[in-house]
Amino acid sequence: MEVKIDLQWAVGLDGVESIDSLVFRLLSAVERGRSLRSAAKECGASYRHAWGLMQQWEQRLGAPLLKLQRGRGASLARLGRALLWSQRHAEARLRPTLGSLAAEVGHELGSLADRSNPLQLVASHDLAIELLRERLSEDKIRPFSVLYRGSMDAVAQLGAGHCDLAGYHIPDLPQSSRIEANFHRLLPADELQSIQFVDRSQGLMLPPGNPMQVRQLRDLADNGLRFLNRQAGSGTRLLFDELLARAHLQPGNIRGYEAEEFTHLAVAAMVASGAADAGFGVRAAAERFGLDFVPMVREHYLLAFRKSERNSDWVKSLLGLLNDDPDLREAISALPGYDCSGMGEPWHK
Repeated sequence: MEVKIDLQWAVGLDGVESIDSLVFRLLSAVERGRSLRSAAKECGASYRHAWGLMQQWEQRLGAPLLKLQRGRGASLARLGRALLWSQRHAEARLRPTLGSLAAEVGHELGSLADRSNPLQLVASHDLAIELLRERLSEDKIRPFSVLYRGSMDAVAQLGAGHCDLAGYHIPDLPQSSRIEANFHRLLPADELQSIQFVDRSQGLMLPPGNPMQVRQLRDLADNGLRFLNRQAGSGTRLLFDELLARAHLQPGNIRGYEAEEFTHLAVAAMVASGAADAGFGVRAAAERFGLDFVPMVREHYLLAFRKSERNSDWVKSLLGLLNDDPDLREAISALPGYDCSGMGEPWHK
């Protein structure tokens, strides 16, 4: 059973009122350099309606959302910028969580309504996984639900039989890492099969222009920069800890090491808002928020399933999609820092 749980904004000075999503779309279009008239056209609204909506919410919030100058078009006022950034940060932080919750609820309700529960993919959060989820939702054989968890948890749930497919990532480092050793322990070769999904670039996400000229992890410690970490147990947190150890740094050397977010996009949003000076995550998240990026390591993002399922219809369908769907490859390849050249091939390392 498919379930969708969405975000709804409601704000106000004297009691709250739900904000029409068109407000955010108009603000975003103006931010990209559109006039209010062209922003309205882009969003499929009349100029009169867009103007009235902006006036309504400026009165409701007690300050202007836009700066309108004759002959110069429109730009975001301070409140407009703050509202748009707040919306983006909420989306980045909560969208994966809401998606996972919807999948759990859908699975539970489906078990009561019928026997056709969706297959479950438990995966570390990733932008390419979002694209795969969208494509899998069109699968005519059996739908997938996606739960976002840390890499170690995803693999552990597969081994325990609590899901059908697990998504995890391991770094491509010069010497073998503790991360690889932990996954080898959780992925017995006689029971589970891993296949390649994508390679991606992870590194430091920094404010535009990299004002502190950060080039390595030690620069975070030496400059006392406010760092924003991923949650304990996530694959990215494990990778960051590994890189710290290789740089002979301790967590205590990093200001803000204990501060956590649960997705790459949420970390990027916080750095972009100025709430943090640096974060660690994928290049695609950094570029989505206009941040500078210092690459530090390539990663292999892998998918694992039970070998007993190799001849099942859903595994054949998944492999066919990974090997033969040019639209999926094109969409993933468009993500900065992603490479899907080995997608669908067995992983033997």
